[in-house]
Amino acid sequence: MTTPLTTLPTPSVAGIKAIAQQHQSTLVEYSVIDAKTIYAWVISPQGDIHFETIEAKKIIDQDLVALQATYQGVRQAAPTRHAEADTSAIEAVFAELVRKVALAREGETSSCNYLKDYYRLLIQPIAQWLPAPQDRASDHPPALIFIPHRHLFTVPFAGLVNPDTNTSLVEHYTVQVAPSIQLLGLTYNRYQKLAHRQQPGLRLVVGNPTMPKVMLKPPKPSQTDSATPSKLPESQPLTPLPGAEEEAKKVAALLDTMPLLGPAARKAAVLERLPQAELVHLATHGILNEIVGLPIPGAIALTSDGTGAPYDGLLTTSELLNLNLQARLVVLSCCNTGLGIITGDGVIGLARALIAAGVPSTVVSLWPVPDQATSHLMTRFYEHRRTLNHAQALRRAMLETQDDTPDYRSWAGFILIGEA
Repeated sequence: MTTPLTTLPTPSVAGIKAIAQQHQSTLVEYSVIDAKTIYAWVISPQGDIHFETIEAKKIIDQDLVALQATYQGVRQAAPTRHAEADTSAIEAVFAELVRKVALAREGETSSCNYLKDYYRLLIQPIAQWLPAPQDRASDHPPALIFIPHRHLFTVPFAGLVNPDTNTSLVEHYTVQVAPSIQLLGLTYNRYQKLAHRQQPGLRLVVGNPTMPKVMLKPPKPSQTDSATPSKLPESQPLTPLPGAEEEAKKVAALLDTMPLLGPAARKAAVLERLPQAELVHLATHGILNEIVGLPIPGAIALTSDGTGAPYDGLLTTSELLNLNLQARLVVLSCCNTGLGIITGDGVIGLARALIAAGVPSTVVSLWPVPDQATSHLMTRFYEHRRTLNHAQALRRAMLETQDDTPDYRSWAGFILIGEA
């Protein structure tokens, strides 16, 4: 592992101001205090610091009524800086927000209503301290970096909708996420070091491997069939992704490289190239915590090497934690790659493992994204990277996808973690 993330010192107030100035961005940090209260800090690039207490009681109570008796929890919580407080209500609601948006049917307007509700909760109380919103056509709007806490990491900040203007946050700002202030300082220094590298590295693009067989956990039995013994899990192949293969071909052409497709995308071949790569794009299945015996949530499907080793054909979070990577950007064009076990200072999963392995910028997703929509968005992202930074290019790709479809699932789930 390149960096032990748990040993980073807490920055001073002066250090926090310096990080905001380095990034020329407005930092927005949240802390979930108890079941009905969120603290928010806003730090401007000029060093101004503002604080707001957000009373979440009304929206939390409304949503808990809707969730009553049906919500069973979709994330595993771990002890945090406020472990003694009861945060289960607020966690349930934010987890349900992602589920509602991700599972909404195409054209369904209710997902937009949820995104408006959470704009009112998380953005409206601090809006007076944010930079003035820019026009949608601008390629260089003000930058916002959100530093969430606990289940706020599952919030699609870019897609939150202003109920007064009916526009999403990403229409007026670039949006990034960082696991903590400390890690934001770390990724900045790492990005600067990699930017001054003398020799360019290779570009690694992987698409639609020959999907491995994986042993998935059986679904939890419902109350009606709880008396029926659960079947033992069986290995089953993951579904091929032809759209991911087309995406990889297009991305590789834009990056002037040859993609690893189908049987060529063997795990051994990917692991051999990863340490030398300056840019990595993986278009395949991302698996959160459905695999039997996986010690840390998160795995990326690759082609099996046929060795019979544990997790053959899967690049796991545990393996990423033991790599020393030189990539300035890794794009995980997969499902659920931004998620994992929720902790106080971030999500333990693929994204955090990549930061620990030395990657300063990662694009991940919060939910399963439609195959074709992902392909179109990613192609546009790389086209815009020729003239824009990562955050600006992702924003422009999101807006163009938004123009194509009103379906928030198709674009709002992608987030940039780390550096622009």
